[in-house]
Amino acid sequence: MVGIARSQVHADSVGLRCGRRAITIHRDKPEQSKLGLEKAHWGLRISPEEFDAVAAELARTLDYYGVPEREKGEVLAAFEAHKEEVNAGYFAAKR
Repeated sequence: MVGIARSQVHADSVGLRCGRRAITIHRDKPEQSKLGLEKAHWGLRISPEEFDAVAAELARTLDYYGVPEREKGEVLAAFEAHKEEVNAGYFAAKR
């Protein structure tokens, strides 16, 4: 993780806290979501480092629950595939 200590990232069943930022995870089914990933995360201005910290926490969580490497790789690849969308608001704010 770059720029964010592991102790600053905490995941639970309700949400996520990354540094001073608390993020609520909505449990809607994908077909119920009214916003795409970019719009849903735009105002949060999530940096690439914050995204990577969450990915690292996800990897540790999958390890903790004994998810096999193949499935773990698939989950992390799916998560990583959306990095650009999630970070769009951060980069737009830097312009």
